[in-house]
Amino acid sequence: MTGTDYVKRLENVIKQMLTPLNDIPFNLVIEAMTGEKVLFFDSQNSEHNEVLKFLQKAAITAAKEINKIGILRPRPNYDASHFLLPFEIYVDSEQGRNHSYKCRHYKILSSESLSLGVKFEFNSDNQRMYSGDCGTRLLAEGEIKNE
Repeated sequence: MTGTDYVKRLENVIKQMLTPLNDIPFNLVIEAMTGEKVLFFDSQNSEHNEVLKFLQKAAITAAKEINKIGILRPRPNYDASHFLLPFEIYVDSEQGRNHSYKCRHYKILSSESLSLGVKFEFNSDNQRMYSGDCGTRLLAEGEIKNE
């Protein structure tokens, strides 16, 4: 192999490495990174349903706590793990450049089959995470009643 051929081959390998990968199931990413299996949510499993009930109670409790004072930031951010717990957020008031965000609605989603894009990091977007159409399964959702 000549020097020119070798360089072209290396360039092709680098181009392939920099091409984003798409539609990689979340569970495969976690398994590849940790060597551990992701448990799929089984609605027929009473232990899984108990966890779901606990998460629903936690979602409502957390949202009510948030609503007591709101989240005072330029914009709200939420991190998620194997379960996704998004809240529908609304601006309750403004304080200077900041807004006070409060919760109106919640969803609990199972993310073990969430479709991801891979670049130099794993990522998804709100549409894929919260729609239930791209690998997440809606397990529960409900309105937050302010007291």
